[in-house]
Amino acid sequence: MHFDNHSSEPRMRKLICPAAALLFCFIAVAGCGVNHSGMTSVKTSEPVFFAGTFATGDTVSHRFSIINEGKEDLAIDTVTTSCDCIKSSWKRKGTIPGDTAFLTVSFIVSPSDIGEQVKTALVSANVANAFIPFRIRYFVRNNIK
Repeated sequence: MHFDNHSSEPRMRKLICPAAALLFCFIAVAGCGVNHSGMTSVKTSEPVFFAGTFATGDTVSHRFSIINEGKEDLAIDTVTTSCDCIKSSWKRKGTIPGDTAFLTVSFIVSPSDIGEQVKTALVSANVANAFIPFRIRYFVRNNIK
């Protein structure tokens, strides 16, 4: 096949390369250590929690529940958070069907957090969409008088 200087080959490369990179990222993230052979389904009672109003230096903490409604044990692999300031803890073992797993998320309000804020925790588990998102919304009042 012959291409001249006016061909669409460079434009096609520009379209295919980002598309291939996006597909690769999706496959890599979707398969991040999760055992897909034993998928289960879950229900969260509160995927978004409004924690209230805080001042700089306050600690915000919340315990989210994840109810295993499937037929396989729920296995939480990892929790990825929107910043390094967030600490998370969860039960490392499988949660049997009908039982509840808990994710506790906590952080200290930073001086740069003024106004409405959102922190996110993304749970990687053996569920159909691979991730269970949780968010803590909070408001930080300005401490300057």
